[in-house]
Amino acid sequence: MPQLCSLENLYRSSCAAGVEAEHPYALRFEVKLEENLVRLHEELERRPDQPSRSVCFVIKQPKFLENFAADF
Repeated sequence: MPQLCSLENLYRSSCAAGVEAEHPYALRFEVKLEENLVRLHEELERRPDQPSRSVCFVIKQPKFLENFAADF
């Protein structure tokens, strides 16, 4: 079974995402694509993520929806 966060899968995902190069963050990532994918792979393997606060808000139209927004 292939590893979800393998370098191959990360590369395929980055190609499939089709983020337009006009966005500065996408351009910065693509300039050093190989280096960034290796770093991302290492971070995913270590799982350094820590839950952070999020904001909950309700949208009333067209129907009531509860949404959560991450605190970036």
